[in-house]
Amino acid sequence: MKNSSIILAAGAVVAMASTSAMGARLDSTYTKSDIKEAGSSNVNPGTARVGTVYNFDVTGIESVDGLGSAGNTVIAFDLAAALGFASGTPLTMNGIAWDVTLTAGVGSNTGSWLSEMVVYFDDNIAPDQSGLFLTPGINDSFPGQGTYSDPGIKLADVGIPDIALPDGVLRLEFFESFDDGPGVEGIWKSGFLAIQVAEVPAPGAAALLGLGGLAMSRRRR
Repeated sequence: MKNSSIILAAGAVVAMASTSAMGARLDSTYTKSDIKEAGSSNVNPGTARVGTVYNFDVTGIESVDGLGSAGNTVIAFDLAAALGFASGTPLTMNGIAWDVTLTAGVGSNTGSWLSEMVVYFDDNIAPDQSGLFLTPGINDSFPGQGTYSDPGIKLADVGIPDIALPDGVLRLEFFESFDDGPGVEGIWKSGFLAIQVAEVPAPGAAALLGLGGLAMSRRRR
């Protein structure tokens, strides 16, 4: 029987893992040159604004090795820009939904399981394994194909801290919780991850609030 390298909390498909639960922090495997910038094939332009969700297309993403391995698909996704804000605008991820079809046990790794395909969410400045781990097929310990969906989970509702994105960039790493061997072990065949972010005042609204406060202070003099 396989021993998973990831311990998920409370049997849920989403889990926040502490550094102690995950072992060592991410090593120096990932430098800036190793990060894949999200391109047109990874985004659905104009689908949402802050306070709702953004659908991130996962079609064709490969699942290769254990967390932190050089062969993994790692995407630095400018979520702020995708939602219509200036790049660098701070955001907070506070929810997740998904509708995905996965294939496990491909190539020479025919024994790889659907329950081993994981995506890890964190900020792109200092990813430290304290973010969100999502395993859509957690209950399917066998190879093959499976379709999984959930209409939405607020992180706070399941005891998981929101994920602060100081520069508005979300880091996603697709990996295997158990490494069956070299090469691709699974494929995110189709679907999307719906990323929800907390409400942020638009620049115009923030300016109005500031002016209002100034006006009130003047009246009190």
